Amino acid sequence: KSYNFAYKYEDSNHPTAPTQIGHDHYTYDANGNPTLVTNDSTNTTREMYWDEDNRLMVLSDNGKTSRYTYNAVGERIMKSYGTMEGVYINGAPQGITFHETDNFTLYPASILSVNKNRFTKHYFIGEKRIASRIGTGLFNNVYGRNGSYVTAGQQDYAERMNQIQKQKEAYYKQQGIAPGVPTMKGAYGDPENTGVGYNAVLTELGNHDVPQGWIQTPHPNTTPNTNPGPPVSWNDPSNPDDPQAGYGYIPNDTTKEETFFYHSDHLGSTSYITDDHANITQFDAYLPYGELLVDEHSSSEDLPYKFNGKQFDEETGLYYYGARYMNPVTSLWYGVDPLAEKYQASGSYLYCRQNPVRRVDVDGNDEVHINGDGRIVKVINDHSAYITIVDPKGNRHSLSSYNISPYFLGIGRGDYRQIVANIAGYYAKQAGVHGLVGAKGNEILGIFANYDYSDKGIWLQPSNSDGTVDRWLDNKYNLMNTLQHEYFHKLDDQRNAYKNHLLHASVDERASRTRTFAHTSGKWKLNVAAEFSEYVMNAYYQPNENTKADVMNLIDKFNRNNTGNIFLKFNPDARTMDIKINNLEKTIKYVPSIDKFNFIVSNNKK
Repeated sequence: KSYNFAYKYEDSNHPTAPTQIGHDHYTYDANGNPTLVTNDSTNTTREMYWDEDNRLMVLSDNGKTSRYTYNAVGERIMKSYGTMEGVYINGAPQGITFHETDNFTLYPASILSVNKNRFTKHYFIGEKRIASRIGTGLFNNVYGRNGSYVTAGQQDYAERMNQIQKQKEAYYKQQGIAPGVPTMKGAYGDPENTGVGYNAVLTELGNHDVPQGWIQTPHPNTTPNTNPGPPVSWNDPSNPDDPQAGYGYIPNDTTKEETFFYHSDHLGSTSYITDDHANITQFDAYLPYGELLVDEHSSSEDLPYKFNGKQFDEETGLYYYGARYMNPVTSLWYGVDPLAEKYQASGSYLYCRQNPVRRVDVDGNDEVHINGDGRIVKVINDHSAYITIVDPKGNRHSLSSYNISPYFLGIGRGDYRQIVANIAGYYAKQAGVHGLVGAKGNEILGIFANYDYSDKGIWLQPSNSDGTVDRWLDNKYNLMNTLQHEYFHKLDDQRNAYKNHLLHASVDERASRTRTFAHTSGKWKLNVAAEFSEYVMNAYYQPNENTKADVMNLIDKFNRNNTGNIFLKFNPDARTMDIKINNLEKTIKYVPSIDKFNFIVSNNKK
């Protein structure tokens, strides 16, 4: 479909924000985020609610509501769609229905998305999605310790929870309450608003209290004076040493999970999708700003990753980029650019400065440019974790895509080393690292970086056999934390600190206190915690100018001060260290080693 829109800019408070596009009229909040779009031709409305971080939380198209939830770093982790309906008879409220229990999608990680009756596992090479595997089934949370169903007194506790939920819904209906606001569903029925407690309606709705005799007293064992037996249960408890795949997953049928492969163009936009037999199942072609020109299918699956490889939300017609949403019909962003003050010469709602054929916006924020000499001509600090390098021709690269190893006797690829060195130098300044920082390629040491005790410089090194730096350093926070780690080695060298296991462990501890460490990837945090554990255990069992008390104090210091929400538990008798990062747990066993220095475990060491 072709459009001939007139764009009007008539709001003096937001001079770069369109007030009218075709028949659509826009209203903005003080930050420049659109809050209302009305169409004077179709009499339709689109309402939007934004939080204090300018994140789109709710979008309502004539009552059809999309709700979004984000994690601490601003990544979308849940979306739901549908209506919150109030049921009325003769004007009297009869109850509430919610859409979140049915039409929702969870994003617990970038490699997995979950719907009510299906899941999709995603596979990547670097940041590029190459395949998705789709399965059907339900995910069932299990009540009880270690994943067992507990039935003490022969009562089904999980079913009892379902009864409580049904009673709550019946309570709303009995009270005759209105739906209330979307963010506080059913609030009008809370006792503080009705003056009636939940228990007051139990006689009418049915009492679901625990029946007499539940939980039953366990029968004593046949052996006198021994502890009574455990409650009755079924399903063996899960064993941390032998976990079963697919916790809580109940397959719906026996059909084989389907796998689809993405074939993209130079912009990362999906052109063809094939199944595992190389049959073409989907073909997409796009207008310049991502609107679908052709969308053909030979299967029932419609995978949502389309223009630039970004997810297309069918419910709203918007592409989700991470920092913002893009409307392919109007060719503009929804929401103001959080970095608008750095681009005062261009409109903050423009996608890639109106050059969508040559440029790609990775997440709605980043564009980093270098000139022909490899020097940085433009760098934007933002909330994106990854470094994208744009060369003078508009081609985009990651830091790990540059081979910095010389061809022969230190000759060759100096231009690539200069690019990597310039990137390292820039982020070193951001991380508070001073002095000589650069890149060397003479040796492939299998490490991220090192501090050279002879020339007193901090150097990125090729970690891989192909001469590239490690992919972990594509994450700018991982890169900055690496440079800070080596900088602490430099400071220790300047004060002639005694080099032993404990000193290197203290380097890890100091690097874990920084603000950059809080934003590093989860695997990076685990890597640092594991390395720290190796060093302190060696310092404990092989003291070298240190005491065991020094080790215990350093472990306590790490637990108190690290910004990565890491907790370590040392078991001296078992010679192990338990690492817990949020819900991730790992145990490191003591392995004797010599005092090693300037060493960070690389990918091939994991």
